[in-house]
Amino acid sequence: MPRLTMFKRPSRSGPVYQLAIEFSAPKLLFGNNFDELEDADFEALLNILQERLLELTGHRFFRRQLAMAEVGSWHPSKNIVFWITHLARQY
Repeated sequence: MPRLTMFKRPSRSGPVYQLAIEFSAPKLLFGNNFDELEDADFEALLNILQERLLELTGHRFFRRQLAMAEVGSWHPSKNIVFWITHLARQY
């Protein structure tokens, strides 16, 4: 299940709420962290994430909201191919 954290920040026009969602995409989609995702899995991932969030919160999130959400961090796993290797070595 995704882990949810709600942030409340003050602003001049009143409080601003932001929801952070943490999850393992392979675990959410395949039930394990061993199978790798492909671009073709994106729609299925959005579907299952939307379902899980409905279960957790009782609110339906729009697929576009989920698809366009800001990514705060990304932790790649195995078999990531870097075609431009000199850029990967700089960091």
